[in-house]
Amino acid sequence: MPKFLDYHPTLPLMTPDAVNAMLDQIGSISTSNSEVTQWNIYVGMTGQAWCICEAPDSQSVFEAHMVMGFLQREENVVEVNQLA
Repeated sequence: MPKFLDYHPTLPLMTPDAVNAMLDQIGSISTSNSEVTQWNIYVGMTGQAWCICEAPDSQSVFEAHMVMGFLQREENVVEVNQLA
């Protein structure tokens, strides 16, 4: 399945409970009928974030983000290939 990297320039301020709820939601999306799987989330020290996931296409990535309340811009989602 193709892999996608998406970029969030800024994340909203979130309480620890909100972060845990988001992680639970990601877990339920990955195990539901969603086509997006294998979420890996990286957070920068200045509030930005990157997600790497597997999905059939970029539209599936957009839709999975919308379900969680994170709107994504088209230019911030790219299909990637692992070199090594």
